[in-house]
Amino acid sequence: MITFLRKIRRSLLRENKVSKYLLYALGEIVLVVIGILIALQINNWNEERKARQALHTILREVYENLLSDQQDLEYSIEEYQDFVKNLEILMERGVTLPQDSLAQRISDVHRATSFLAQDFGYAKLSNNATTQRLPKNLTSSLARYYAQYRAQSLSNTSPEFLSLYSVNALRDYLIEYGFPIGGLYMEPVKNSAVFLTIIEDPEFLGILRNTKYTWDIHKMGFDDAIKQVNGNLQLLEEYFISNDMSIPERDQ
Repeated sequence: MITFLRKIRRSLLRENKVSKYLLYALGEIVLVVIGILIALQINNWNEERKARQALHTILREVYENLLSDQQDLEYSIEEYQDFVKNLEILMERGVTLPQDSLAQRISDVHRATSFLAQDFGYAKLSNNATTQRLPKNLTSSLARYYAQYRAQSLSNTSPEFLSLYSVNALRDYLIEYGFPIGGLYMEPVKNSAVFLTIIEDPEFLGILRNTKYTWDIHKMGFDDAIKQVNGNLQLLEEYFISNDMSIPERDQ
């Protein structure tokens, strides 16, 4: 093409057709400009495609993190139900339990719980320049969820603080009776007869009631968190469908 245009230009110059040459030169400039604009547009398309793919990759990671949170929360709710059932048995009919069973149940309530959302994908999304392309309801919902469950300071009103307070109160109480404590869990106790004394102590029953109260607060947090998780999963699925993206498969 370039060789052909050069031949035309030389022919016009040899024939001294200045006006035609100027017209030709103008046409050649227009062609060059059009070529540059087309190249820029193609480059913009490629950059746009790369940015969109990067954003979608991050969103899929956010989706998978939320699925993991969903599983953790479902497990935590099941654990709460078992834990509270054990607490109620101790408070209502602990004095009727065999010594070994009583010792085991008391050991089981020396436990704390908490939940923090997995934010690997959301951390990337927060630093992505194309986040503004997402629907406002999706970004707002994700921001609200991660602001609440991404990380919590251990203040004296947080569920984590209350849970640890209950565990420490029980630990200090049991240490007075000479029971060894390892981390959050009690080590095996050789003489379980003393548990029959503990179970009738009003102070111990007060600790159990306080522990149930803190776990009830946790349950409210778990319920709210899983509600937000399910809502965000639905918003992401709607976005995937509207952008012709496949929805990541959930583990069965």
